[in-house]
Amino acid sequence: MKRMLCFVCVGLAGALFAGPTVTVNSVVQDPVSRTVTVTYTLTDGPAVVTLDVKPVGGTAPSAARSLAGDVNRKVTGDAQHTITWYPDNDWGDVAFDVALQATVTAWPLAAPPDYMVVDLNVADDNIRYYPSPAHFPWDGGVSNIVCKVGKLVMRRIPAAGVRWTMGSPSNEGGRDAATEGQHDVVLTDDYYMGVYEVTQRQYRYMYNNKDPSEFKGDLRPVECTYYVNIRGNNPDYDWPATGFAVDPASVLGLLRAKTGDAIMFDLPTEAEWEYACRAGTTTSYNNIGGGTSYADAEKVAWHSSNAASHTHEVGLLEPNAWGLYDMLGNVREWCRDWWQTNLVTGAAVVTNPPGASAAVEFWTNTKNNTTWGKRSLRGWGWYWSANYCRSARRDDRMGAADTRNSMGFRLWAPLAQAGATGSTNVCVATGVTVTPQMAGAVSAVSNPPAETEMRDEATESFAVAWLDFSPFVGMIIFIQ
Repeated sequence: MKRMLCFVCVGLAGALFAGPTVTVNSVVQDPVSRTVTVTYTLTDGPAVVTLDVKPVGGTAPSAARSLAGDVNRKVTGDAQHTITWYPDNDWGDVAFDVALQATVTAWPLAAPPDYMVVDLNVADDNIRYYPSPAHFPWDGGVSNIVCKVGKLVMRRIPAAGVRWTMGSPSNEGGRDAATEGQHDVVLTDDYYMGVYEVTQRQYRYMYNNKDPSEFKGDLRPVECTYYVNIRGNNPDYDWPATGFAVDPASVLGLLRAKTGDAIMFDLPTEAEWEYACRAGTTTSYNNIGGGTSYADAEKVAWHSSNAASHTHEVGLLEPNAWGLYDMLGNVREWCRDWWQTNLVTGAAVVTNPPGASAAVEFWTNTKNNTTWGKRSLRGWGWYWSANYCRSARRDDRMGAADTRNSMGFRLWAPLAQAGATGSTNVCVATGVTVTPQMAGAVSAVSNPPAETEMRDEATESFAVAWLDFSPFVGMIIFIQ
């Protein structure tokens, strides 16, 4: 016999900053279906709302993942909202002799949870937020194949106000003194970075089913990509002069449209890229804890000695401390900066460096006799030695309209959604500025139908499964 669930309700909202607040009104379990319904009232929204359930004073068998309703997404309106939880899906027959605590948290749009997931299969209501991969509604967290296929997973990078050193020390092996001069940098805001390099399957979802890659494989990074296809190829889309503007027909323009222009996806700047790559390390390679040896390079980077002359499925090697894979090796990753050889300005600290204000060096396409300014790439790739695949190593080889089978990209995004309230989410040439807000977020999902559609991302097959919940005897609800 399955035990009844006894609940204590908790609503979390910020006390230090003005922002959205949430009040839990009730938690009720249906005696037949065993589903749990949580109702709450949101005020001063919109916000992103998450639900957590655990035994009072104890640990839950797993996060509450089988959720529907106004949860894990942007919720609008000062009104009562509903979350439905299917505990048998998550906890099975586990029973407790103590009450369970249901915690609903409201996060301002300018201060959302650590993970943002965009469903590339659909073009509406496709943005979800989760405090951790343990809260994803599928097994395996970021390692599940869906995160390399139809789901785009972005990780929050804790950058706001951190002073750090960009470049390499004079004694680092393989160092290029002309391009890797050390200088201190501060990024004013946190931001999202893709957990993986964009894969070929993801690229096809983003860009009209096109795939320019030479080394074919759905789970491999897309390569042979052009900067001008990613952002746009006329002066109206010339970072930093024109800010975050991109061609609506470009990869980024089409991706932004998939979210209703709510998320301003872009490429990272070199500084944003290197900070995310290092994840707190100051060494050659970005192993957790740092690394300087060839063995360290083997753990995190596909390079000329271990790649067998081709790219590899993303996410097979070790991630850095912030859970980002393949920042080094596999493919070189486009940044949005114009290339300039020396980044050292002489200033004690540089804030949100945007790269050169205009093209500094040029590349000529001899096939059609056109000349293009060079854009920066980072991370190097499968073709080069481990000494190149270092956190500080920079690459100036290509103009914006050239490409190779070692050139791909990783996505960047600011934290705040378009229409965020209570913040100064201002996009400027030097970066994104967001007024500090309390921690919290709101998520909302449509109420599920009687049947739940299950999709196999790898094969594109569909099946319809009834949610099966065993009956139980008795029901206790405790609200305080």
